[in-house]
Amino acid sequence: MKNHTKNTPRMKPSKPYPDFPLFAHATGRWAKKVRGQLKYFGPWEDWQRALNKWLERRDDLMAGRLPQEDTGKVTVRDLVNAFLTSKLAATKTGDISRRTFQDYYQTGARVIAAFGKTRAADNLGPADFQMLANRMQGWAPVTRANEIQRTRTLFKYGYEATLIDKPIIFGPDFRKPSAKVIRAAKADKPTRLFNRQEIRTLLNRAPLLLRAMILLGINAGLGNTDVSELNREHLDLRRGILEYPRPKTAIERRATLWPETVKALKAVLARGQEIITVGASKGRPRHRPKDPKDEAAVFLTHQQRRFVRHNETIRDSVAMAFGKLLRAVGLKREGIGFYSLRHTFESVAGETRDQAAVDRIMGHHDPHVRGHCLHWAKNAEEDTRLRRVTNHVHQWLFGK
Repeated sequence: MKNHTKNTPRMKPSKPYPDFPLFAHATGRWAKKVRGQLKYFGPWEDWQRALNKWLERRDDLMAGRLPQEDTGKVTVRDLVNAFLTSKLAATKTGDISRRTFQDYYQTGARVIAAFGKTRAADNLGPADFQMLANRMQGWAPVTRANEIQRTRTLFKYGYEATLIDKPIIFGPDFRKPSAKVIRAAKADKPTRLFNRQEIRTLLNRAPLLLRAMILLGINAGLGNTDVSELNREHLDLRRGILEYPRPKTAIERRATLWPETVKALKAVLARGQEIITVGASKGRPRHRPKDPKDEAAVFLTHQQRRFVRHNETIRDSVAMAFGKLLRAVGLKREGIGFYSLRHTFESVAGETRDQAAVDRIMGHHDPHVRGHCLHWAKNAEEDTRLRRVTNHVHQWLFGK
């Protein structure tokens, strides 16, 4: 019987499972051919470690980059995670909104996908950001501008937080589109406004909750998140007043409400109170809000949650319900959504030539000019001006 020696060829092992991405090479190592070259990831005896090594280096290898070895430097993944941790804390203090955090989250994911999670963050240069810019081809100018700004903010944070030792050089091509390009793109878009007959059609066909939301949109310029975050304490229905800081910016705003809006809100609140306290047909109590913090919410879904929720993804039930209504009445078209009610209010209200009052209602503030909202006294004179604006929009919508 012949004894095996170290020179006797070993039998190649089978793959640990059918979809295992590596193959057993004759040199006794697990390997894979990437971009025409063989890459090795460890001995046959330790397939799990070889797999982990492949998964860690895959993004760099597939992109044609030299994998970043463990040098103690902050990787792209480390930088993104630190940045998002900082921004998540900012949502809890109210410095940024959950929607803004979600945008940063998506940008971070795209940066990792482009550069690889193990790439040293301070090893990026103009060629890398040119490649990232190329991935944005076909994006709308405003979308591209926002993405580039968020990416720059990410790497600026890394330098200011001393995670990287030097400012990142982005190169001449990784910059936002010019104001002229953005204006031209906006001019080419279809109008995002409703006409009066379209809004009246929507009001006639909308169920109770959505009808109240539509009225708030065209009466006071509320958007999707605005109606979702609206609480009872923001409303004085006896006097027909809404006083409600914008969730997006925390800028104070005040609006006078139409009789139709007050009536619809009273019906919503009455129904909500009935759902919470009266009980079903057999006398059993209905479910309270899923989150106790939502007890004061004006609008809740059938699942007793806010209409707009921000987790890793955004679930906007206002947009979904309104889109369904648009399709039902044959008004669905590009660029039109619930937020178009806010744009329409601003356009019609602007005809009053009282921009300060319009800004007060919408919660606008120009950082380059002393804000109008700083001078409002919350008195009868203010409400007269606000009512003059909302009455103008009411006459446009319901008048002959």
